[in-house]
Amino acid sequence: MRLSRRDLSKFAQTKEKLENIGSTTVCVEPANRYVSEAVEMLQRNNPDVLHDITDIRTDLDKGVYGEYIPDSPHSVHLNMTKIESKVKSELSGQPQQDIDIEIVRQTAMVISHESGHQHGYTNYKDTSEAPAEQRENETRKKI
Repeated sequence: MRLSRRDLSKFAQTKEKLENIGSTTVCVEPANRYVSEAVEMLQRNNPDVLHDITDIRTDLDKGVYGEYIPDSPHSVHLNMTKIESKVKSELSGQPQQDIDIEIVRQTAMVISHESGHQHGYTNYKDTSEAPAEQRENETRKKI
């Protein structure tokens, strides 16, 4: 079977799209090494979580771990102070390396949860916790 130029062009475009799957660029502001490592972990183990997320803000000062705001549909907001404090208090006395690993893991879980809100709201106008919990559980199984 011989492919026409048009078919070859379609094939080349499809191949390019497939090669770019999982290569989402996520901007972390202000920079935070735990968030950067969590993003890398998610991109390796569950890249679909970050499909529509391009921006992670790390300076949320509310009493929650994270937040998705529909007005900024490609952003997730994290309260890194709260995440770090929780892990440090739970692992008090443990080696710093173990604490660092758990902060990265917990940060990945919060990002996953908030991206579930984004996915549910954007695709289904579902504002319940169900899409967020489902996505978080999927990520928990992979990391």
